[in-house]
Amino acid sequence: MVGHVVLSADLPGRRPRLGEERLAGVQFLRAEVPLPPKLRPARAARRVAAAGRLLAERGVRRVVTAADFPYWSALAGWGLGPVWAAHLCRACAVSLALAVLEGLGVSPDGATVALRGERVTPELERAAGQLCRAVRRPVIGVERGGEALAEELRQRYGIPVLADLPRRAPHVALHFDPVPGGGEAVLDLWGPRPRLLGYEPALPGWTLPPHWDPLPLLAALAEEGALRGEDLRWTRGEEPGEST
Repeated sequence: MVGHVVLSADLPGRRPRLGEERLAGVQFLRAEVPLPPKLRPARAARRVAAAGRLLAERGVRRVVTAADFPYWSALAGWGLGPVWAAHLCRACAVSLALAVLEGLGVSPDGATVALRGERVTPELERAAGQLCRAVRRPVIGVERGGEALAEELRQRYGIPVLADLPRRAPHVALHFDPVPGGGEAVLDLWGPRPRLLGYEPALPGWTLPPHWDPLPLLAALAEEGALRGEDLRWTRGEEPGEST
């Protein structure tokens, strides 16, 4: 079971409270932590750690929090970490690329999109096939197995699949691993928190409840089969570090 840690300024008392909650048919173990506004940071961290202990004792190893949650180190002491969203983002790689192209004002019929990684994996191969059906000029820049994959795609789809040359700057680059390479927009679809240039997921017809970070929550729901990557739509919010 995945945990859900909520920081509450209104909850009375000092001890965190556990309870089960269901979202989109998926059950989470919720730990609500009383944190009055004037509570000292050290005491706040201890209360969060106490919540982490309760969750860990129930077998929880991963949690979802609000996006601005500042107490990950307190949870890490009990072996708790975030839900990684990389798998979901890689499953949505092509729909993400199309959203970015729209934001750039570039038509898929005239777009160059690079798919990069360390080696060919089933999810990268699946994304490559989708990319060949979606854009005019797909680029394959995979260190191990990339040339064979590009040739297979040329034969299967009858389109030119370009090599990833240093002088070739794609409109969008999708990185499945921490590999080099540039482009007008580079998305890192790996690690605990993929770098999506401010693009955020939404599930049409569904309103996200408060106290949840959207990307890890949707990743957790996808893991449980409550949604598919193709169900999501991507819109650009404000990238961290930007100002309005």
